[in-house]
Amino acid sequence: MTFLSLNFWLLPVLFLASYSSVTSLSLNFWLLPVLFLASYSSVTSLSLNFWLLPVLFLASYSSVTSLSLNFWLLPVLFLLSYSSVTSLLLNFWLLPVLFLASYSSVTSLSLNFWLLPVLFLASYSSVTSLSLSFWLLPVLFLASYSSVTSLSLNFWLLPVLFLASYSSVTSLSLIFWLLPVLFLASYSSVTSLSLNFWLLPVLFLASYSSVTSLSLNFWLLPVLFLASYSSVTSLSLNFWLLPVLFLASYSSVTSLSLNFWLLPVLFLASYSSVTSLSLNFWLLPVLFLASYASVTSLSLNFWLLPVLFLLSYSSVTSLSLNFWLLPVLFLASYSSVTSLSLNFWLLPVLSWLPILP
Repeated sequence: MTFLSLNFWLLPVLFLASYSSVTSLSLNFWLLPVLFLASYSSVTSLSLNFWLLPVLFLASYSSVTSLSLNFWLLPVLFLLSYSSVTSLLLNFWLLPVLFLASYSSVTSLSLNFWLLPVLFLASYSSVTSLSLSFWLLPVLFLASYSSVTSLSLNFWLLPVLFLASYSSVTSLSLIFWLLPVLFLASYSSVTSLSLNFWLLPVLFLASYSSVTSLSLNFWLLPVLFLASYSSVTSLSLNFWLLPVLFLASYSSVTSLSLNFWLLPVLFLASYSSVTSLSLNFWLLPVLFLASYASVTSLSLNFWLLPVLFLLSYSSVTSLSLNFWLLPVLFLASYSSVTSLSLNFWLLPVLSWLPILP
């Protein structure tokens, strides 16, 4: 770096050194790596001059102690000179990071720790630096204002960041559907602990699912809504959602038809008069038949509606209902009667159900 350009950018440094609220001693120590990078950095002196201004400003007026600011700035400065992200992009998206560091409600210590994988992904991520910059904004916002404790937020964000860089889902679709996930994480009535556990298979399916990312985005909305407001306890909801999510990605039923018929199933799961435990057990053969039945998915959707309706309002106890439904479901998928005629003959059987012995 030419001596001339070094002279120009040192002026605000010297100004801060004499008037800064930070003691001159601490300012002296952390300026050493800054000066080192200024002379040997692969970043052009011009870009370094511009982005260093808010850094120097924060150093003197920040509510973060000068000591903690010194420590977490080291990897930022390191990435600036060796990062594969262009210096221009890094300058823009670092602004909210620096702002949060000084005003965030998250303690400076916890912010320092969880920022490391964020900075690492920013330089080595397979996601383009531009898309990463945009979707990181709500993540950083939640980190400082979220009602979820900073500790739990740090842990569950790791797989989110990992998927963002290595996911087979395009970065664009991942950015859109992650918004309600992040929103629920901070405001959900489900405790952050239970939310962390059940989100793992959701995130996994989102990146590896055979269902297209578009259809997955749409049908996940009621699942996420039920997870936070459902009358079913979060624990039981976690267990029964596993086969639902599994079938959604590997089912032989097309994703479109699966989306439609899952709506009443999810609705009944949260509002049904049947206990969540019994609902979990009997749903297994229903879900199994739905994906592997020889009956077309369309006809299966129609005849399942009265079955599901009777299940929740029937005068027959949920236990006995579970047992008698097995042969009905078996006949529905393997019967020599065509699926159309089966739908018709099942109606009187279902209507006589309440008075059966």
